[in-house]
Order: sequence, then structure tokens, then C-alpha cells
Amino acid sequence: MKLLRVLCLTAFLSTPAYSEVEVLFHPFDPTLEKAALWISEAQSSIDLAMYNLDVTDASPVIRMLKSDAIQSKISSGELKVRMIFEGYKGKSHATKLALGLEELGIDLRFLKSGRKVHHKFAVLDYNTDQPRVISGSANWSLGSRSNYNENILFMDDEQSMASRFQSEFNLLWSASEEVGEELVGNVNLFVPEAGEDPSLQVTMNSDNFRFSGLRVTRKSYDEGYVLTRELVRAIDSAKEKLEIATTRFKLRPVYDAVLRAAARGIKVQLLVNMDQYDPYQDRKKWTLPECQDPYLESCSASMNFSHFLDKLEFDGHENVEVRIKFFNLDPTAYLSRQMHSKYLIVDDQTVWTGSFNWSYSGEYSHIENLVKIQGGTHVEAVAGFNRDFAQLWDLNRSQYQEFKGRMIDALKNDKKTDCKFEPMALTFTEIDILLRMGWWYDKELKDACE
Repeated sequence: MKLLRVLCLTAFLSTPAYSEVEVLFHPFDPTLEKAALWISEAQSSIDLAMYNLDVTDASPVIRMLKSDAIQSKISSGELKVRMIFEGYKGKSHATKLALGLEELGIDLRFLKSGRKVHHKFAVLDYNTDQPRVISGSANWSLGSRSNYNENILFMDDEQSMASRFQSEFNLLWSASEEVGEELVGNVNLFVPEAGEDPSLQVTMNSDNFRFSGLRVTRKSYDEGYVLTRELVRAIDSAKEKLEIATTRFKLRPVYDAVLRAAARGIKVQLLVNMDQYDPYQDRKKWTLPECQDPYLESCSASMNFSHFLDKLEFDGHENVEVRIKFFNLDPTAYLSRQMHSKYLIVDDQTVWTGSFNWSYSGEYSHIENLVKIQGGTHVEAVAGFNRDFAQLWDLNRSQYQEFKGRMIDALKNDKKTDCKFEPMALTFTEIDILLRMGWWYDKELKDACE
């Protein structure tokens, strides 16, 4: 059986790509194995901007970087590897990981500007005739691969995208501080203008900021919100339907754009992560604030607009459905099986996806990206997102009644049961019912949980 799995994986990774853009999804596809394969094939340079990754031998990426073949290339100077690293557990932990990576010959820097590098991308062999780019919503971690819903794009021989991502890396590299010894320094500095490919484009919110030495400051108000404005333009372009799978839905301009779409008859399906659920009693008392200018910080900061789409009456309300990826009756456990993709599909034909969390902090506290993919050219990539959304939208809904029955039995008969379950795509009302069942029997719901 183990041999069969190895043969299947080898066949998967060896299959010729029929498109220059391939999308793989967590928790189903061997994303880290594919990234490791591309690293093994790198000839001259690898530049990574990474919010987080696992630095253990269990990771296929780390095993490849430690391999004799790659270490020989690094030691000889044939292959130069650089990384801008953030680390989500804080700087002391990130520094420890970074120093370990430097022992592998990887030159590490931190952006110490008050902004977090939330990218998850790699540019390979930029200065060759076949550059490659890897980018997506997923951190290169084993937990993400096994438990989260994510996507990663593999873009082969895409010169225009390589040029944009390399320019972004160079910008951040020049504004970052060395962690230990300078092992590589400045390479790939010459980034010639590449022809624009309308079928595959990327927007970076680094355009929101001014870079001066190691300082990164916000530009004036009217120059900002570059990622938010890109999403708004995408939503306003819809002719038939919008399918949205995003960790968060916390931007007032995007909310307003969805209202406009619903009012003109566009069918909208929105799926968000479990932490976007707010209890029924809270939702009852919260009101949508008045906003003369939706691009003001106060109109988006600390807001969750998904439940307003669900509860408020507005023109076209019947065209909007909201579901939540839900997997634990303990609301604090929302990280364990996250819906961590952040993508929008317009009319089954065009996809916007990337690292960008749809929030004010994503726009102004993080450094992010948003990739646009046109289905006319990249048919298989867009079809992959269509299939992923269809699967997510009805995720394990057939198990809802069985789980509810099991909880009722535990509450009625003073039993214990597991309050964790396989993720389901549920409505606010369906979750309300689960979390209020203890009231029916004058008990605390947690008392029935193992």
C-alpha cells in the first residue's frame, strides 16, 4: 500500500503540465511535495517571502533544502537562496527558526517596519529563460496542508508574473534587516519590464506604502486600498454570480459592492471561517454603522459583515446566501480546521486569489498580494477553483442532522460526546440551533462534551 501511494505521488508530480498555471488545494493535494520538486529543479536562485513555514525534517521542503544535491549547489555558489521571513509566533521564535535556516546557507532577513510580511510566495530562477513562481493562500506548514482549506498556484514560465513577484521581493529585501551573516546579499536586481499578460495579473498592497531605507510608511489616503479596490472592481463586473470563499469578510467597500451585486440580480454565495460566527444574541443587537465614505478606517476596522448579509433586509436579499465552515462547539477552537483560502470567482470565468485577508488590517498592517486568473486562457486553473468551491459549499451538510441527534441524546441522557466534528458548511441559523441546545434541557452545552 505504501509503495502504491509513492507510485501515485510520483505519477502525479511527473505528469506534464498542460497549462502554465496549476492550482493545488489543501488538504487534498501534495502541495509541499510539488514545491520541493521545483526547489530540486532550481538552477540559479530561489527567493522566498514567507509568513510562516515548518522548519522540521517532516516538511518535504526542508528535506529538499537539506538534501546533498541542494546543499552542494548552495555551497558552490551555483544556487543562491534568500528568504524574507515573518513567523507568526513572534520575533524570538522567528529568529530561532531563521538562524536554523541560515545554517543551510539560506540568507534570511526580517522586515522590521511594523508591517507583517503575509506573502507566501517563491520566485525560482528569475534570471533564466524559464522562471517559476509559487504563490497562494497557504503557509508552507504541515498543519495547513493537513487541516486547512487552502490553495497554492504553480506558475511555470510566466515571465510577467515572475517580474512582478521578483520586483516585490527586491523591494521588501531592500527594506529588511539581516538576521545573521550576509550569505547572498543582493542578486536578481535587474528586473526588466515584462509584457503585461491580461490573463494573469497580480496586485501588491506594497503600493499602499512608501519605502525609504528600513522605513515603511503609509501613502496618502487617496492612493490606498489597492487590494480592496481590486476586489470591488471584480464584484462590480459580475454578470450572473459571485462565489466567495474567504477567511474573513471585514471590508465595508466589499460589503457595499456585494449589496450592489445582489440588487442587480447577481447570485452571491459567501463561505467564511468559523471565527466569523457571532452568537445570536450579539447579532440581534448589532447595527450596521452609517458610513459616508466606506473607505474610512472606522467603517471597516473590527467589523464582521458576513452576518449583516445574512440578517439585514436589503434589495436583492434573496440572492445572497452565507455559510460558515464550522467544526467545533468550542468557539475558541476556530484555528484548528480553518477555511484559510481567500478567493473570489466571478461568473465561473475569472478568479481573484492570494494571501490577502479581506480586512483593514490585511490592507494596511500586512504586506499582501492578489492574483487575477482569466479562465479563457487558464481553463484548468479556473476549473479547479470551481470544483473546490462546489465541494466547500456543500461540505458535509448531510451529517448535520446526525450530529444534532447525537448532541440531543447526550444532553437528554447525561452522556458525553465529542464536540469536535468533521467540518460542515452551515448557516448562521443551523449553528445557532447547535449552540443553544443546552437551553432546551437546562444544561450547559460543555457538560455534554468530552
